[in-house]
Amino acid sequence: MSNQTPETYEARCNRLIANFQTDLNEVGQSPVDLKALSDKLEAEVRLADFKFKFRQADHVKWLSYGPLIISVVGTVLALVGVYGLWQKSEETRASLIFKVLDAKPPDDKQYLQFFVNSGMLKLDGPQVMKLEALLDKRKQP
Repeated sequence: MSNQTPETYEARCNRLIANFQTDLNEVGQSPVDLKALSDKLEAEVRLADFKFKFRQADHVKWLSYGPLIISVVGTVLALVGVYGLWQKSEETRASLIFKVLDAKPPDDKQYLQFFVNSGMLKLDGPQVMKLEALLDKRKQP
C-alpha cells in the first residue's frame, strides 16, 4: 500500500487538459481517429458524471435525517415553552393565593371570591373550602 495523497481536483483538471491537448496533437484527420477521440472524451465525461452523482448519492443518507432532527428539536422547544407557560401560571396562582393570605380579615374572603369568580385563580370546590377554612382559622385568636 502506498502513502500517496489523493490528487486534487485542480491537479486532475490540469492533467486531463494536458492529455486532451496531447491527444488532439496526435490524432490524425481521418474520421476513424476523430471518432476514437470523441468516444474517449465521451467516456471520460460519463465517468466524471458518474463519480459526481455517486458522491451526491453518498450524502443523501444524511439529508434524510434533516427533517427528523428538525422535528425533534422543534418538539423539544415546544415542550420547553409549554413547561415555561405552565410554570408561569403556577407562579401567578401562588402569588394570588399569597395576596389573599396577606389581606386583613374581612378583605381576605372578598379577595378570594373576586379572584375565583373572575377566573384569575382557578381552584376547584374543595380547594376553595380549604383556603376559606385556613382564613377562618387565622381570624381566631
